[in-house]
Amino acid sequence: YGSPDAQARREMIRKVLRELGGELIHYREPSAKTLDQIEEQAQRIGERAKRIVADQIIREKQIQDRQQSQAHCSQCGNKGRYVGLRSRQIVLRFGMQHLRRRSFHCAHCQCCFEPLDEDLALVPGQFSRFVTAAIARLSAKITDREVRDELDWLLVITLSVNTVQRRSHAVGQNIKREWDTRVEQMLSHRLPGSGVFPARLHTSADGVMLHIGERWQEVKTASVFETNCAGEAILTAYFASHCPSNVFGRYWRVLAHQAGMDQGCNVIVV
Repeated sequence: YGSPDAQARREMIRKVLRELGGELIHYREPSAKTLDQIEEQAQRIGERAKRIVADQIIREKQIQDRQQSQAHCSQCGNKGRYVGLRSRQIVLRFGMQHLRRRSFHCAHCQCCFEPLDEDLALVPGQFSRFVTAAIARLSAKITDREVRDELDWLLVITLSVNTVQRRSHAVGQNIKREWDTRVEQMLSHRLPGSGVFPARLHTSADGVMLHIGERWQEVKTASVFETNCAGEAILTAYFASHCPSNVFGRYWRVLAHQAGMDQGCNVIVV
């Protein structure tokens, strides 16, 4: 209970409560009358509370980072040479976060690394995992312009259409690389077992013409699903791509493998 870590944690909590208390003073006279106003006011308080908590935790992380005089490269384990403080801005679900952290150079790997980035498990780019996931999920359902508008309304994050396009494209490229790796593992008989044991699998493929970029392209889709006792489809998995047919066939095979086809079940191809 009296350890340095516990004391530091309690002190951080006290700082958060003091700052949050100062914010809540503005709301001691309830100005909200209607349910919509109450909801909006509660939302503003909640968003401000999240911002205060995140700022305080990240501030403490940065202080701890600067107190460390040495760091080792996570790739090779060699000691890095300190080169200075570097800044980075990350778009979080509640706004922009500025980071200033130590940077080291690894002579063996010939690259720079920032221990705080690794400690916070930051992904490459300017967005947090949540914001990146939000862009990717929305981009799969609506247009880039609509994604921009929805992010502005839901998360109060202002992005350009070009930024949405670049980020969603980058996510798509990462997904493609992951599937290409699985295809390579499958062809070399190194693809791990699915661990799924269906009694029967149904799988089918289809295609549709979509306007992508400046021309019409065929988008191929594959689905794999089980059925319950009533014959209803359950546990459905999908894959879609506008790649050539020979490449798509391999992706389709990997999709079926992940659904349990490798376990020797009955497979029905429609």
